[in-house]
Amino acid sequence: MSSQNESNEYNIPPVTPLTQMDMKEDGTSIVKRVRPLTYALMTFVKNILNEPDTINISDDEMEGEWNYKFSIDDDTVYNLYINTYEEQELITLDVYVSTIDTELVDEVLVNGFIVAVNLYLKIGQIQKINNSLRFRASLAVEGIASQEKNYSGPHLISPKLFANMFDYAVSEFPNIANDFIMLQD
Repeated sequence: MSSQNESNEYNIPPVTPLTQMDMKEDGTSIVKRVRPLTYALMTFVKNILNEPDTINISDDEMEGEWNYKFSIDDDTVYNLYINTYEEQELITLDVYVSTIDTELVDEVLVNGFIVAVNLYLKIGQIQKINNSLRFRASLAVEGIASQEKNYSGPHLISPKLFANMFDYAVSEFPNIANDFIMLQD
């Protein structure tokens, strides 16, 4: 089976070398290459979610970050971040919620809540961070992203990987956050 056939089987877009133009504060511009993991993230954002390309690529081109804010009700805002780490060949997804303060709840209850919830998550975990909770999921894709770090060859990262993480986080974390808010109140 050829690489092109594999790409079609997993809904992986054909390799199209992309660049991103970034303007610095002093008015100069930088052209950054879009590497394999960030390319798959960009494809997910633009083609699956139909959102504009708002991915930030680091100056060394080795990290990408996309932020998405969503709300289930008027009181709660969720901040979702997807990060790509090209050198480590790692994808992370983090979701933070605005209305949780773990300091309002006894630490034993907080820890018990986190342990109980984590036992039933299909992917990722709930973590206590900076007096709040976050949902974190990650995928290590070492040796899968692309044999060609300069993006001249085939890759095997489907935007569907991002979609799976995103869909799970958006559907599960708000329920978990609401359960904690009830404990908090």
